Amino acid sequence: MNRAELAASWQTEITRTVYVPLTEAEIGEYLLDLVHELVEELRAPAGGVSAATEAGQRLVSGQFTHQESLVCTMRVLGAGLPALAELAGRPELPQRVVLALGALAAGFAEAIRQRTFEQQEDVKQALLRAKDNAERAMRGSEARLREVFTSSVVGIAITELDGTFINFNQALCGILDQEPAELRGRTLTDFVHPDTAAEVARAYDGLFAGRQERFRVLARLRKGEEETGFAYLAVSLLRDERGSPTSCVTMVEDVTELKLVQDRLHHQALHDRLTGLANRQFFLSRLESVLGRIEPSTGMSLYHLDIDGFGMINSGLGHEVGDQVLQLVAAKLKMLVDKEKALVARFGGDEFAILIEHTAGTPDVATMAARINEELGEPVYLTERGVAVSASIGVVQQQAGRIKPVELLRSAAGTLRRVKASGRRQWGLHDPDADRRDREWFALAATMPGAWENGELRLRYQPVRQLSDDRLAGVEVLLHWLHPDRGEIGHDDCVRLAGETGLTILIGQWMLRTACEQVRLWQQEFQAPVPPIGLRLGKSQAADPDLVGDVRKVLDGCGLGPDQLWLGMPASALLAGFGEVEDNVETLAGMGIPVLLDEFRGGTDELTLLDELAVSSVRLSASLVRRLGQPCPPTLLTEAVRNLVPLVHRLEAAVLMDGITTAEHAARCRSLGADLAQGAYFGQPGPPAEMSALLARSVS
Repeated sequence: MNRAELAASWQTEITRTVYVPLTEAEIGEYLLDLVHELVEELRAPAGGVSAATEAGQRLVSGQFTHQESLVCTMRVLGAGLPALAELAGRPELPQRVVLALGALAAGFAEAIRQRTFEQQEDVKQALLRAKDNAERAMRGSEARLREVFTSSVVGIAITELDGTFINFNQALCGILDQEPAELRGRTLTDFVHPDTAAEVARAYDGLFAGRQERFRVLARLRKGEEETGFAYLAVSLLRDERGSPTSCVTMVEDVTELKLVQDRLHHQALHDRLTGLANRQFFLSRLESVLGRIEPSTGMSLYHLDIDGFGMINSGLGHEVGDQVLQLVAAKLKMLVDKEKALVARFGGDEFAILIEHTAGTPDVATMAARINEELGEPVYLTERGVAVSASIGVVQQQAGRIKPVELLRSAAGTLRRVKASGRRQWGLHDPDADRRDREWFALAATMPGAWENGELRLRYQPVRQLSDDRLAGVEVLLHWLHPDRGEIGHDDCVRLAGETGLTILIGQWMLRTACEQVRLWQQEFQAPVPPIGLRLGKSQAADPDLVGDVRKVLDGCGLGPDQLWLGMPASALLAGFGEVEDNVETLAGMGIPVLLDEFRGGTDELTLLDELAVSSVRLSASLVRRLGQPCPPTLLTEAVRNLVPLVHRLEAAVLMDGITTAEHAARCRSLGADLAQGAYFGQPGPPAEMSALLARSVS
């Protein structure tokens, strides 16, 4: 998102709340100017909020004065500012956005109050003029004064210097929820709540001491017997002809509703709407505060939770039940830590976090994790059947030290990600080494699209040999990344990285097209058929509904027959019924394209696949072949492979062993009945030129 898009979204929302006598273009320019000021302030290193405060005031001056205008402004900017690309990575961005929105709301409220105050000042000045005129023309001025008193919606009181009421209007009675008779003989300070009584008293002391002619203060007032409210008191001294103070005139502006709106907006900015828990911004602010004050002898624990299988509840029982489950999870987590110095937050979706400051009675991590899952595992009856959940939990423990809150949260998220990979209802502690490796890996994944665009990805070609006579049986194309810092990254890692970034199908199509074009070039070079070329497909590409069409189009475009290409299909994708992989295997085999079952482990389910599908060969698991290459491979493993190979042959499929490193390794695989082999012993993956030389010898 950019600034113009954010301003356009703001314009769409705010124009629904209030009419402004401007054209759409003028409104757009006005709001875009405010967005520019807010963004520049967030980009500045100083971290001020003056521009945000001014933006709130300018909303009022631009006639966007409805309280819904402020509500939609907080919602749009609260979501849009952190999403701006130019602010990404800014230090403490969430906290600064929260402070900026708070300053904007304060500026808006102050401008509204100032606007009302100016109107009040006009009324007050009219009152004072009326009092002066009353001394000259008593009857006329008294009539005007009475009209101001009776018609004003602002409470007006004239009091003795000690605060005793002399006169007051009906609006003041309504604000204080008192009958006129109940106010007579009493003072205004009788209705000031103890919470703000000291501040009001100091303001009066400054007025009577001559330090100021008037003051304006926010006071909490008693309204009726039990209710309280908030009002601004604007107090001025009235003087006689000699300049001596005689009484006070007080304007009472009831701002109870505005204060409630401000408090609600502040709460919404820092809390999750569904569960009422703290949100990520509030959690980050509290985390920063805790990190700044904890002692090395105590420390703190950060629990990052993800509800296992929550999508099944939403999909199976509906989102309404899912929301109820989230609310119950929130309530249970709060109950579990109610005796701790703790904060529970919801980060969104089914992610929660708990921050616990250690005390003498704080349970250890294992106990707390067990309590969490024990409590969440207790069924609740939201439908006709009981619903229970479990959580995967990543935990980071920290003593006093210099670490940024976002770094701590990232460590917790990484720990949670590793925990979820090991199954459900698991927990784990932060492992710095694993975290470092994960960050390096994700950094690689994040930069792979750029490497793809910059041409850093290369294809390498590796020979596949017939074990019986060492004849060249085929060529396999492999993906390599020539990384400027890490050197060459091999095929398996490249495929995993492509899967992390959604590039699997795009890169796979490029590999298919480039490999077939290379076969065509070799055929033209040697004027003779060359061994078929093979391609390992990732899960996404193997299940791609467009795979068959892509293969047919490439073969036709290169003028190749179906027997000049073979494709490796992941056994795990077939076993899981992933997408359309099984249909693709059947269709490709029907076209005459050999299909290889990749990462074959010899399980009964995999043997069933061989029996049911038209698979021409299998590639044994790399880990299994690697163990066969040990000087003394396990006897049980050797016997298992010796028995497995005939079963595969009986199902009319060939056996390929990949990763052969030595002559002894090759001989052992040959003795076990393997048909095809590849690996360092038969030739490392290399550029097309190296494979051309090998093909030249093979063709001759």
